[in-house]
Amino acid sequence: MKSANRWRTCIAILGASLACGLANAQPATPAGARPPVYWQVLDFPPYYIVSGAQQGQGLSDQLLRDVQKLLPEFEHHNEPSAPLRQTAQMKAGKPACTASMLRTPEREQFMDFALHPFTWQLPQVLLMPASSPLAKKLQRDSEGRISLADALQIADFHLGVTARRSFGAELDPLLARARAARPDAVREFRQDSLLAEALRLMKLGRFDATLGYPTEAEYLRQNEPALVSDLLYLPLRETAGLLAQYFGCSRHPDARHLLELMNAREADLAPARRHVRDAYTERLPAALRSHYLKLRAELE
Repeated sequence: MKSANRWRTCIAILGASLACGLANAQPATPAGARPPVYWQVLDFPPYYIVSGAQQGQGLSDQLLRDVQKLLPEFEHHNEPSAPLRQTAQMKAGKPACTASMLRTPEREQFMDFALHPFTWQLPQVLLMPASSPLAKKLQRDSEGRISLADALQIADFHLGVTARRSFGAELDPLLARARAARPDAVREFRQDSLLAEALRLMKLGRFDATLGYPTEAEYLRQNEPALVSDLLYLPLRETAGLLAQYFGCSRHPDARHLLELMNAREADLAPARRHVRDAYTERLPAALRSHYLKLRAELE
């Protein structure tokens, strides 16, 4: 009798443990249903254009349409997001993916990335008014590049950046060192619009320069010319020739499966990659196109 009671007790404990485990497990997608994946879409022209006459015509807007057609196994949702929210979604393990987060060692701690880049682009440049007295203090090399590390050592130089935005593996550590040495050297602001708001704040005197991609500044030159009038584009010695752009996803099982299929269908993505390369080249400032094509040719 005692043996039977112990057996019933063990069964009860095991049942409770299984129930607990099932309650905490990720909900399974019903049989036959396509698992949802939430693509993070930022207000980040010309990559994503979320309003105005060109809405949906950004570089990444078209890229997502092409990729989603190649992955019909999933129910794709384009989800309006912002840099901080996008990172939070990835860390929380939501079935989320993105084409707009640079691959960095920090992000590799909580995200997975595709095996191959979907494109390469020119790195960020320093943007500042040509009329600024500080512009004359920046030493340029024979290729017109300046050292951001040297600029941040100038006592009255202040760089404005979007809070928690990553600028890649070369610049992120440099900015961290500058903050530690002189906290006021790097001034952060919390905005969803990445470059436009930075240029507005720079015009108000909040800081002396900011960082941005050449395509971002060129888009604003065409659509908000007052923001970029009298603007210098200064390449940085610290950055690589080209930045690799990867698809990245959270570590949710469905998001990981999406990346696995994307890696397996690498050849099928070739037309989408060519399209984004050509569209990117067209959106560069005219003076940088031949330089970009030369660097691309060296890769290919």
